[in-house]
Amino acid sequence: MQALFAGIDGFVSELSPAITDTSPRSPGDILAVPRVTKGTILVREQNTDLSSQYEQLLADEQRLIIRRNIALTKDPGELQLAQESVLGIQRQIENMRKRMQDLELKSPMSGALVAPDLESRKQAFLKVGEKVGLVASLDKLIIRAAAANELGGLDTESQVEIRVDGQPELLLTGHAHQAAAGSTQLPSAALGYQVGGEFNTSPEDRQGTQTTENYFEYRIDQIEVKEPRAAVERWKSTGRLPLLPGQRVVVRFNLGSKPIASQVWTSLLQLFQRKFHI
Repeated sequence: MQALFAGIDGFVSELSPAITDTSPRSPGDILAVPRVTKGTILVREQNTDLSSQYEQLLADEQRLIIRRNIALTKDPGELQLAQESVLGIQRQIENMRKRMQDLELKSPMSGALVAPDLESRKQAFLKVGEKVGLVASLDKLIIRAAAANELGGLDTESQVEIRVDGQPELLLTGHAHQAAAGSTQLPSAALGYQVGGEFNTSPEDRQGTQTTENYFEYRIDQIEVKEPRAAVERWKSTGRLPLLPGQRVVVRFNLGSKPIASQVWTSLLQLFQRKFHI
């Protein structure tokens, strides 16, 4: 998975037909998302200041070339200086062309384009470094889940249930593996309280990923579709999960039963971690 960022300030002037082409590629393909290939131009920006500078450089190049040609026939003493001026302006033009290439946002890899609001952003202003979307392979998806300290005693490998936000009829299962403990950096801002998640984030963090308390990160793989039957059959026939990169899901952990003494010890450890931010 690779993110797509604006390389330069500019207004969106053109969107590739791939942005709006969400037709299934096969009868069993249920994911209506654009499929793109590496190098495909997805968005073209327009920067009038950059275009004006480029036109001015081209005009200056022509003026200096005329000056060089005159020196070639009438004033050989100024020929070297005129030639150096031409080469200098041509280097500036080449640098400007490289900058203008950043006005074209190209797909960094082949895969599915996930940019839900991109189609509605024509003529919108993009700031350099602004995230436009992401391109990801759908062949192998991994879910990254954040869990509070209450799940600190979870087994190293546990089977979990997965529900897709907005699709309550869809049930999936997978295996959770603890990836990090005592972290304060969420995998995505979507898990933060400010945008509907369950974790309180620091008000000083503009990215919305810095939590106020430690949490455990789990990665879920070996994902299978369990319900409904139609989705199960499509998954078995195509091998594609009905999930998209960046999509929000709810993961249910099965904690099982523990002896009272074990529960008390776990609670004390969690209190200690919260107090001392371990």
